[in-house]
Amino acid sequence: MEDYVRALDYKREAHQPADIWRPTLPESFRLCVVVGSSGSGKTRLLAGLPGAALVGVTDGAKSLRDIAEEQENTTERIYAMGLRSFPSWFRPVDALSTGERFRADVGVGLGSHVKVDEFTSSLDRICAAACAKGLVAVVNQEQLTGVVLATCHRDVATMIEADVLVDTDARTVTVAARLPRFVMRPYQLEWKKVTRAAWEGDREHHYLTETMNKACKCYEFYVAGIPVAFLSTLQLMGKKQCRQESRLVVKPFAQGLGFGARASDIVAKHETETLGIQYYAKTLHPALGVYRNNNPASWTPTRWNGRANTDAPNSKVMRTTDSRAKVDTIKMYFCHKFVVS
Repeated sequence: MEDYVRALDYKREAHQPADIWRPTLPESFRLCVVVGSSGSGKTRLLAGLPGAALVGVTDGAKSLRDIAEEQENTTERIYAMGLRSFPSWFRPVDALSTGERFRADVGVGLGSHVKVDEFTSSLDRICAAACAKGLVAVVNQEQLTGVVLATCHRDVATMIEADVLVDTDARTVTVAARLPRFVMRPYQLEWKKVTRAAWEGDREHHYLTETMNKACKCYEFYVAGIPVAFLSTLQLMGKKQCRQESRLVVKPFAQGLGFGARASDIVAKHETETLGIQYYAKTLHPALGVYRNNNPASWTPTRWNGRANTDAPNSKVMRTTDSRAKVDTIKMYFCHKFVVS
């Protein structure tokens, strides 16, 4: 060590103790974001703030489904964090990927006066955007207060509607009245027709089944060249001029950003215009169904919309115990027809 010290011409007496910055924050706030480069003092600052560090999943042997049954509101929180892949909900938490585990921990441990360090550091940027969007939704819906996030990613800091923004690089504190209101720009979604081979990489993430009719037309969707979603369509049985949406899957890391609804709209518009057909869609997925209910300019409900699955055509598909969900419940279908503009 002494050789290195001499080589660097380092003088011990010149070394000064670290200059610790202790900013003054408002007494009360909904959401505070601490942003800065690595080594700028975020973690040290976080430790000195009121509140408790995030405590996520404590029993890694349990699955998310087990945890959701034990803790109130956990399902909605984890779902909001973008962790929506069906297989992930049935694996032990210890078997999840690093990114999935982070989202599970935030969903389980988020609450008032909770501090989250390294927010989205283990996530790719698309997944980070979904997680940031979901966290803001949970904070607003549950009216949480005193939540503090620390991150080195400034893109995430701008996505979060914080009351307080602490910049450890510039050593500034900005309160909500002076924060610019940021609107997340939608990612540009590109698409192309593909063979059914593309389904092999997505089938395990479908919320109902891994099977798909061989006659389906298939489409894949991309953001910056990265596959994010898959959709297939099929001719409606007995009706040559009608097609229906067959399978729609958004990859786990890209869930929560509206890619599924946008993909559905794109294919519906494409097939109605190029094939001159009527396009129908039926889903049990609540978010997608509500989206279509709330967009009458693009989707009109059919007579089956809102009915229990025992009343709908082909109800036998979902009536009995589902081998994937391990449940035997009656669910509501969302049934719509695409509106040709």
